[in-house]
Amino acid sequence: MVKKSLFGQTFNRLTIENEYQSPCKQYVLCECSCSCGGKTTKTRRHDIVSGKIISCGCLRLERLRETSPNNPRSRKEPGTRKADDRRYKMFHNAQHRAKKKGIPFTITINDIIIPETCPLLGITLVSTNDKRDPRNPSLDQKIPGQGYTPDNIWVTSSRANWIKCDASLQELELLVENLKKL
Repeated sequence: MVKKSLFGQTFNRLTIENEYQSPCKQYVLCECSCSCGGKTTKTRRHDIVSGKIISCGCLRLERLRETSPNNPRSRKEPGTRKADDRRYKMFHNAQHRAKKKGIPFTITINDIIIPETCPLLGITLVSTNDKRDPRNPSLDQKIPGQGYTPDNIWVTSSRANWIKCDASLQELELLVENLKKL
C-alpha cells in the first residue's frame, strides 16, 4: 500500500496520475502525463520527485532538435514524415558511401529535393519499402566520382540510377542507336 500519495502533483513537466507498489515492494511506481501530451508508465516516484526524470522524453528531443541542424526531425511538419525519412536515409547512405570511396561529401539534408517525377525517365517517383522497385527515389551523383556536393547531386528514379550506374555515355548512345534500328 502506498503511504503518502502525490496523486495530482506536478514535478517539472510530469503530473502524477496513478501510483502503485512495484512488484518487488521496494519502490513506488507512477504513471504520469507530460505537459506535451505524452505519458510515462512504470516510472519510479523518487526519480520524478528528485528531478532525475523531468519529462516523458520530449525534452530530450527538443534539445536534440536545437543542437543538430542536419537532423530531419528538427523540421517536422505534419504530413512530411515519409519524405523526411526517405531524405534522411538518402543522406546517411550517401555519407557512408562517400566515406567508403573517399569522395567529397558536403551536402545537407536540405540539399536533397525529391521531385514528383524522375528527371531522366519521366516516371512518377514513389517511395516504397521494396528496394528493387524502380520507382523509388534515388540520390545520384550527376558526374560519378566527383562526390556528393550540392551542385553534383539530384534525385532520380532507382531505374535511371541503375541504368547509368556503370554504363558510359558512349555505350548508352550506341544502345539507343541500335534500338532505334529495330
